[in-house]
Amino acid sequence: MLMGERYVSFNGVLVPGNSAVHLCRNSVVALHTRTGDLSWPIANRGTGFLYRYRGRQFCLFTRHQIKPDYHHQQIVIQLILDSDRLYAGGRFFEYATSTDEREECDVCALEVPWELDRSASEVCFFNATSCRNSGQKKYFTVGFPHKLAELAGEERSEGIRIAQVLVWGEAVERDQSGLFVLHLGGESSIMIPRCGGDFSGFSGAPVFSFDRDFKSVAFEGIVNRGGCDKLFFVPAVWADAVCDIAFKNAAIPHMHVTAIQPKNSR
Repeated sequence: MLMGERYVSFNGVLVPGNSAVHLCRNSVVALHTRTGDLSWPIANRGTGFLYRYRGRQFCLFTRHQIKPDYHHQQIVIQLILDSDRLYAGGRFFEYATSTDEREECDVCALEVPWELDRSASEVCFFNATSCRNSGQKKYFTVGFPHKLAELAGEERSEGIRIAQVLVWGEAVERDQSGLFVLHLGGESSIMIPRCGGDFSGFSGAPVFSFDRDFKSVAFEGIVNRGGCDKLFFVPAVWADAVCDIAFKNAAIPHMHVTAIQPKNSR
């Protein structure tokens, strides 16, 4: 783990090694949608990832999380884990998937205009960088998997306040479809048999790597499905490519966004 490293490069800045994972976790948000159901107005949709690319701010996730019957304007994002405050707004970008069934095209981006108030100061955008690759890497991902959170005793309620879970990966390789595979290990391997391979909620989670030679943290890709003891993810180049689509338009003017105070109970 990173705990043994004295300093690690995060967003181009050297930070104490034991702070790097915490900073990565601050860039991961819970994704929700408005449902139109008065008895259950906000529904959990898994995980999103705050990403700064070429000077513009995005929230990355996968299209299947919000499903075809949900419009992107229904998306709301929980930025702070200890609060019910949700944020909405932005401009949605995706690949034209009607004629392209490649799984990489599932990744999408919401360009966000937020100027966050002081209560959101813990939120962190991960900066896109071109990192050197030594091949000596340790992988981890952070998300909101419902079953794993429950088994870990971290599920705080049946409402929107779901728990964030971090798992470590043993190795990464390509599968036959071209996706990358993260084989789960460490403490996460203990929970896997108990959850029956149920990784619901991990879609949209970022996969990070720690390069042991260059002492740096890098963004490797976005999770788009799970297996019985592994997670499949879309490589980062596809996340960058969907963000590139946004640059056909002028940047969204930054604005102060008022948080939604949902009344979310069964």
